[in-house]
Formats: sequence, structure tokens, C-alpha cells
Amino acid sequence: MERRPQKRVRNSNTRTRNTDRRDEHVSRVSSSAPVSQKVRQIYLDADTPKIPVGDTQTQRIDQEAPYTIPLEDTQRLDWDSYGTDDLFPEETSYHEERMARKAQSVRSGARKSSSRQKTQQRSTQSRQSQARQSQTRQPQSRTPRAQQTHSPRSRQTQSRQTQTRQAQARSSRPSLQQTQRLDLSAYRKASSKRRKRKKLRLPFIIIGAAVLAALIIILLTAAGGVKEAANVKITSTETTQTITWDNKVKNASYEVLQKSPEGSFTVVKTVSADSTPSATIVELNSATEYEYKVRTVKGEGKKQRRSNGVSIRAYTLPAAVTELSFWTEIQDSLTFSWADTQNVAGYELRFGTSDNLSDADTIQLALSDLVVDEGTGNYTYQIENLEERTPYYFSLRSYIDNDTFSSWTETRTARVSRPVDMRGIDVNAPMVALTFDDGPEGSDITTRILDTFAQYGGHATFFQLGDRASSYSDRIKRMVDEGHEVGNHTYDHSHMGDSVTREDIVKANDAIEEAGGVRPVSFRSPGGSTTDLIRETCAEENMALYYWSLDTRDWYTRDADSVISVIKNNIEDGDIILMHNIYGSSAEAVEKIVPWLIDQGYQLVTVSQLLKAKTGDLPVPGTQYVTATQTMN
Repeated sequence: MERRPQKRVRNSNTRTRNTDRRDEHVSRVSSSAPVSQKVRQIYLDADTPKIPVGDTQTQRIDQEAPYTIPLEDTQRLDWDSYGTDDLFPEETSYHEERMARKAQSVRSGARKSSSRQKTQQRSTQSRQSQARQSQTRQPQSRTPRAQQTHSPRSRQTQSRQTQTRQAQARSSRPSLQQTQRLDLSAYRKASSKRRKRKKLRLPFIIIGAAVLAALIIILLTAAGGVKEAANVKITSTETTQTITWDNKVKNASYEVLQKSPEGSFTVVKTVSADSTPSATIVELNSATEYEYKVRTVKGEGKKQRRSNGVSIRAYTLPAAVTELSFWTEIQDSLTFSWADTQNVAGYELRFGTSDNLSDADTIQLALSDLVVDEGTGNYTYQIENLEERTPYYFSLRSYIDNDTFSSWTETRTARVSRPVDMRGIDVNAPMVALTFDDGPEGSDITTRILDTFAQYGGHATFFQLGDRASSYSDRIKRMVDEGHEVGNHTYDHSHMGDSVTREDIVKANDAIEEAGGVRPVSFRSPGGSTTDLIRETCAEENMALYYWSLDTRDWYTRDADSVISVIKNNIEDGDIILMHNIYGSSAEAVEKIVPWLIDQGYQLVTVSQLLKAKTGDLPVPGTQYVTATQTMN
């Protein structure tokens, strides 16, 4: 019996047209009715489902986010159990109207999707029917099994199998339409819960804000809550430090704290609100680092608050260099010496031939570049290859780092002098220094004295006057050439003691240097009276001062035998003996006493040789010596 697929197609089309007419009717009713009735019409539609079970899923609105479930697991609302007045009040809310419009839009979309699905189903069924018909028209197989005819029961079985395969294919594909049903009661419950959650979140937000504000207040309180001082600076001297800052806090006072060696801070200065924002700390150690804090204070009593404070540290300046002196230790050189300054990294020496040091070279001297004198503990530094009779100028300062220096010393003048020649001197044998003042003179007195030393050996020291050196420069020149030492006894001996001026000393040095070519390194005050001015000037001129330990009184007795008797009866090793080269009796005494001293084993040396031999060090400028080991200042 032949199948008739066309009849099933016509029945499917009929059902589709009936469905479309019903949907148009519902749409006309819904568009003319109020919003509440529109919602009622959508939910009270009692028609059967328009799509097969298993192909449609319903999305419900509940407490959680929207999700989908199979249609067979969805329970339809029992509208008879709800009062229509309760479910659909006359006055609908904005949300109800919005949801109704959304449901209507979904329903319209579902109809369009259903129509497309049914059209596709009809096309599929038509293709399957044509395939079956083509199979029926094919010639039968010659085999016995192929010649079997199809019975009505087999065709029914085959039809059911085809429908099963189609259902399985539809279930395996994603559904083409999902019907959304709105549960208004669930929506209202969800909205109510959301409102409750919002109400619950508000107190938590308020509490959180309060906690955050409390934390901020605690932090500000811990930090003092007061603005710090700005632009804090330190200006240092050798023993003081002045701290300044900008006052940018109204009606605030300040405290300056100093860090102790143990590491704690102590208030050392308090600055009131109406005072200048600065503080000076005094009586500090030089070349020492100090640390401070400037702390802002606001309020009074229990309401008083303090800032953490701004820290700053700096060194006090090193003390100015002292005991600065120079001498010629080797030929054509100058050796500089100065006292050690505490806690410094090094020194800077400016050295040149201009009196204002405009052409000076700055020599940076690390401590490793310096030699420590074993006798005095002073630092020494030597410059070689200099010219004699050329004045050099120099100044010295110490430093801690590239920003912290002591003050420069006053500019000093230095000249290359004759070095102390220790050749032929036994430092372990006894020795004395014969010295002569007030010369030279125009007679043969100085010449006789020089002739005696030339005959018997040894050297003497001549403290000469500047004006006489200029007049009798030949005598000065001979003294220098024969290895004697020429010292300074002021320019003209017109001033003594407190009346001696700096010019008296410097002018005499210039004259003696002009006459003999060597600038003096030793000085004796007229009458032996010494003042601070004399010592300071001698230190600047690189001269040691010499008194005497044995006075022959030749200036008083003017008798050669008396002079000889005083020497023979009082001589001791290391004596500095006072005589004058302006009396004939003194020249006669020298001619007799020199050979006697040599016979007694005494070496005749200059004052500089005496000090070098007995102490191992050169004389210190500005220091007055009585003997080689005894000073008097």
C-alpha cells in the first residue's frame, strides 16, 4: 500500500494557520486591554504548548540570576489558587508594566521562531517522503529477499522509526526557541530581598567609613598631626652651630633637640611663636659632627601636640692651623710644619710668588702625604727646587670633607735660607754656641773674630743690626760664606721691649738678606726683653728666638781677662754664650778662649746646630730658647 505524505503536510499547515489566528486574537485583546489585563491574558492563556515537549525551556525570575530549565520540569501556575485582585491590582507598578511589555515582546518573538521551526520541519518531512517514494519506484532485486513486498505493518514500523530518528535529531540540536514565563510573585520577592540587602549594606558602609576616619585620626595623632618645619639649615663655626628654618605654622613654637653620644635626643633650645625661627648652640667641639631635630609644637596643656621633627646634621669647622713655620732643610727647599688638627681628613696649601696669592697653586694634602715630626708631633711637608732670595707666599687650612673647611691662616712670606749643615758634628760630644750682638762695625773687630774661627775651626752666630748690615755688607757676606749664622737684632737697636715694632724686625731681615743673600732664621731681642708682638712677628718670619745661659758681661767690663774667666769658670755643655762684636776686648778674649774650648773637647756650633744636635729637631719659630733644651716664653 502506497504512503500519502501530502495529507500530513496539509494537516501540519492547517495547525499552523490555526495557531497564527489564535495568536492574532490574543494580540488584539492584549493591545486593547489595560496593562493588568495584558499581564493576565499572557499568564492565563490555557492553550496547549505550541512546541513539542523537550524543545522548549522556560526562564524564571527568582532570587538568583536568571537561568533556564527544561519545560517538562517547569510547573505551570495554578491561577485558580490565586486571587486575581491580589495578583493583578488595578494600580500596577512601573516594574509590573515593564515586565508585561517584556513578556509580550518575548511571546511575539516565540511565535516567529515557532513558525520558522515548523517550516523547517515540513521541509524535512517532504524530503524524507520523496526519498521513500524514490526507493519504492526502484526495480526490485533479483534475489529472493529483494522480491519481498512491503506490508502495511512494515510501513507503519518504518514510519515510527523515522519519527523516532527525527525526534532524536531535534533533541540533539539546540532548541531554536526558549519560552520565558514571568513569575510575578517571584519577581516581587526578589525585588523585596534586593531592597532589604540595600538597606543592610547602608549601615555597613557607614560603619566602614567611620572606622576609616578613626584610623586616619589615629595616624595623624601618632604623627603629631602638626606640620613640620621647612627649609632647615645649619651654619657652623669652630665652636658654634646656628640652625634656621621657615616658620609656616601659625602660632606654633619650636623645640631644638640635640643627639647625645648615647643616641637619645634632648631639648637644648625652645623658640617661642613670636621669635625668629633660629637657634644657636655654643661651646661645641671643633671638627665634630652633631645631629639635631627641629620639632614643631602646637597648642597648650593637654591639647599640646608635637611633630616628629626634622633631622639635620653637620660638622663644626676645624680649628685654624697653629704653629705654622718653615725652614730650609735641604738646599733650595722649604719645609713647612704645623700642629695637628683633630679629626680632619687633610689640608690645603696655597703657595705662590704673589703677595695676594692670585697666582697660587692649591696643593691638596691627604694625611698620607704628610710626615709626622717625631719630636713635636707636628705635620711637615717639603717643597723643593725653589730659588734663593725669592719671596714666596703661602696660606694653609684643614678640611673634613669637600664642604667643611677651617679658615685660612694669614698669608705668610717664606724665603729659602741656608740649610742647617750638620756635617762634622758629633751629636754625642759636648758643644757650646758663641753668639755676638750689635755688629758689624767699621773697624777690624769683626774681622779678627772671623779670622780666629777660620784658624781653629768651628762656627758662631752673629745677631746683627739691619742698618749696620747695609753699611758693612762685606762683613755679612763673609759670615755667610764661612758657614756662620747671621741673626736679627732689630734694625737699629733704638727700640727695646714693648717699644719694638714689627717693622723693626722685618726691616732688619730685609737688610741682612740684601747684604748676605740669606734671610735670618734666628732673632734676639735688644736687652733680651721679649713681647707677644715680637714672638708673633718672629713666627711669621720663620725665626726662633734666643736668650742666653751664660753672660760674659763684656759689654760692662770690656776686659778680655774678665771675659775669659767667666767662661772658664761657668761653661757647661749646651750653653749659649752672650758676647758683642763691637768691642776690641771681646775680639781679644775670642782669640784666647776659642783654642781653650777646643782643647777641653767642646765643639763650637751655631744656635741652630746646637738645637738640632741636642733635640734632633730644628728650632721652632716663635719659641725662645735659653739653652738647647730649655725654653722661656
